[in-house]
Amino acid sequence: MPRLAANIAYLFTERPLIERFGAAAAMGFKAVELQFPYDHASPAIKAELTKHRLTQLGVNTPPGTGKPD
Repeated sequence: MPRLAANIAYLFTERPLIERFGAAAAMGFKAVELQFPYDHASPAIKAELTKHRLTQLGVNTPPGTGKPD
């Protein structure tokens, strides 16, 4: 049986982002993808993952300038 992750950037869009973790868990997903979680504090994201026993997959980082700091 394939294992799938819910990409909550695109699924459950009728809900606020922070509520999509619970929606994914309620549908039976064990993992979620969220490429751009930067509008929410990381402790809030972590709390939702823990609350719903989800694994976070696929986090993108902000693009760099291509120049060393």
